[in-house]
Amino acid sequence: MFIYNQNYPIITQELLNRYARHLSLSLVGINGQQRLGSSKVICIGAGGLASTILLYLCASGVGTIGIIDNDYVEVSNLQRQIIYNTYHINRLKVDCAKQELLKINPKCQINTYHTILSDYNSIEIIKKYDIIIDCTDNLIVRYVLTKTSLFLNKIIVYGAISQFQGQLSIFNFQGASSYKDLYPSINSINLVNNCTAEGVLGILPGIIGILQATETIKLILGIGTSMQNKILFYDALKMKFKEIYIHSQYTSMQYYKWFSKKYKKDKLFKPLFQLYSPIPIISGRLYTNLRKNYKCQIIYIGSNKMNKAFNDSYIIELTLIEIQNSLNQLKKISQEKLIILSCRTKMKALLTTLFLHRHNISSIVVDLKYISN
Repeated sequence: MFIYNQNYPIITQELLNRYARHLSLSLVGINGQQRLGSSKVICIGAGGLASTILLYLCASGVGTIGIIDNDYVEVSNLQRQIIYNTYHINRLKVDCAKQELLKINPKCQINTYHTILSDYNSIEIIKKYDIIIDCTDNLIVRYVLTKTSLFLNKIIVYGAISQFQGQLSIFNFQGASSYKDLYPSINSINLVNNCTAEGVLGILPGIIGILQATETIKLILGIGTSMQNKILFYDALKMKFKEIYIHSQYTSMQYYKWFSKKYKKDKLFKPLFQLYSPIPIISGRLYTNLRKNYKCQIIYIGSNKMNKAFNDSYIIELTLIEIQNSLNQLKKISQEKLIILSCRTKMKALLTTLFLHRHNISSIVVDLKYISN
């Protein structure tokens, strides 16, 4: 069990009124509500899963909530991301989520991070929180989060969804299993299945998100049994839940640190410490120079109509599915031209360059902000 901040909120009449239904539960009571009020939780991602989680944790009295996401609200989000509405379109998700949460509970401390979790900022952000809730659909971020949580000995409440199915587990709790026990290497990425191409039933994030919020509250209160060393699968079409045991290998912080110290120089174990190869993300000046001096092929992942950064008739626009089905053509292009990838949020381009690298196709990523500025 992790150590809580002992600066419990003062018991006031407002607290007694607001959380009356909690206080009447023998396993919660005043002490439990104070534990909730002193706890610090962060959601990695502010999409469908986080929408439900944030609403319930804030309403339940969690004292400090962090939200990290770099995306903007789009009309297609409203089908499943219930914390947002039509008036939020084209605004930052973290700002809109904070606005809505403070309407529910003005006493809740909401910290927002308009960025992507990375090797450069993960320790500085994650160390401030007791529990990390994994709501991301980005595997690069998920592996960074896994590595950081192992070193900081932080609990992860994991959730994932796709089409009509969802998953739930608890990682790094009391020496239990981690995400790397499920997927030891990022090479197991399926390009399409880990982005938005597959689609998802609108209500599914709500179901899995509520389960994640429930597990988080149980961990804070220290009640019930948790999902460590197990993963829960939910099938909405069959309305069935199934649990599977996870065999632990990459577990405690002590083991991970010992392993890294002993084998860090061993080339055989290099992939364990370098979760993904450095991906060149070029600057605006380098982008301009490359276009002048080399044959380049710009590939925009998604619809270029969403961005005015590129004004070039030679740009190829491809979806993730089209990229997966165009490997032969892309390999031919890479033999004659330098492939430069981009997308609106950069993350699809990063996933694509990893996918292409696995098929011996070289590419680099350009950040749109470098071009538009």
